[in-house]
Amino acid sequence: MKKVFLFLFTILAIFSFGWLYSDSNVQITSGGLGSITISGGGNGTASIVNSGLSHYPDITFYDKMDSSTTGRAPTKGAGTFTVSSNIVPAAALSSSSTASLYGNVLGFKHMVTTAAANINLSAGRAGFYFEWDTATNLTTTALGWNPSADPSPRFRFGKGTSGNTWSFKYEDVTVSQSLTAGTTYYVEFAWDHSKANGFCAEIRVDGGTFATSNTCSASVPSFTPNALSLMGDADLVSATSLNGKMDEVIISSDSTRDLYAIRNLGSYPD
Repeated sequence: MKKVFLFLFTILAIFSFGWLYSDSNVQITSGGLGSITISGGGNGTASIVNSGLSHYPDITFYDKMDSSTTGRAPTKGAGTFTVSSNIVPAAALSSSSTASLYGNVLGFKHMVTTAAANINLSAGRAGFYFEWDTATNLTTTALGWNPSADPSPRFRFGKGTSGNTWSFKYEDVTVSQSLTAGTTYYVEFAWDHSKANGFCAEIRVDGGTFATSNTCSASVPSFTPNALSLMGDADLVSATSLNGKMDEVIISSDSTRDLYAIRNLGSYPD
């Protein structure tokens, strides 16, 4: 019996030694941002590789839109905000937010940051939660870049003096969606001067079908004086502005980035 036991023990030891010595690969996967792979070879060395952490270097600007403090920096991006006193915190539009910001009519230049690094005007995409109310009966801009540098705005998302049509204008083309007052939407629009991906400008709501144009032929909008306006007025000089809410504003330099899919992450590390 003792001999049988010793024999089995020897076989087990040889098998275990061979398993330990041979190449092995153990993967430990977290339930959060990614996975960590631990691999070991027959020479007794091991390495740990972070293979799953998500990075978003194309997200050039992100703001939670939960603070009306002037002089603060965006959640991600360059510069600081100049904020009108007419902008106030409001109930969150996104389930991942603690608050959104609400702007009143005649609140000149609600939020303005003067940093060109926040947006690539040649190609990119913007997305945000959005709701407007029936008091918005003036020409207004929810998001625009320096439209006052041109005779008419050439990069803006806004509406006219009546109706439910909200449009994104890029260079010399306009794409639109009908948005009902008092309803929360996730608005997403993209632009691409090169038309490399089959569009010049496009817009959709709640991850739906894009309204698209591929006919732009003007120059890229000007970068002077480098003013990104959120909840602002139509031309950055008139005293009209958005009467409504915005939340979780994201801007990407990648015109094909699906912002709807990542709209609630709350953090976009480089």
